[in-house]
Amino acid sequence: PVERPVEEPAAGDSVETVLERIVVVGGSGPALSLYRMAPGADGREGSLNFMKARRIVLHLTRGELDSVEADGPIEGMYLDPAAARGGGETEPPREETGA
Repeated sequence: PVERPVEEPAAGDSVETVLERIVVVGGSGPALSLYRMAPGADGREGSLNFMKARRIVLHLTRGELDSVEADGPIEGMYLDPAAARGGGETEPPREETGA
């Protein structure tokens, strides 16, 4: 990663920190990730995604989850209430592996 120089804000300026990436590495056990997707304003129900892997990287865009990388072995579960009731066609999240 390239280090960017830190510039001090001018007097009266506000500073906002936005995460771009979260890296989770398992120590003596696997790395764990639990992500809850909130219900949408469009009436879409929320969902849960649980993942276990040696290393998990969450990539964020403007503070929102954009993509996930995981290095195996990978195990997980995706829970979607609409799909469980047969109320909507959904696809489980793709399994992605990092290099």
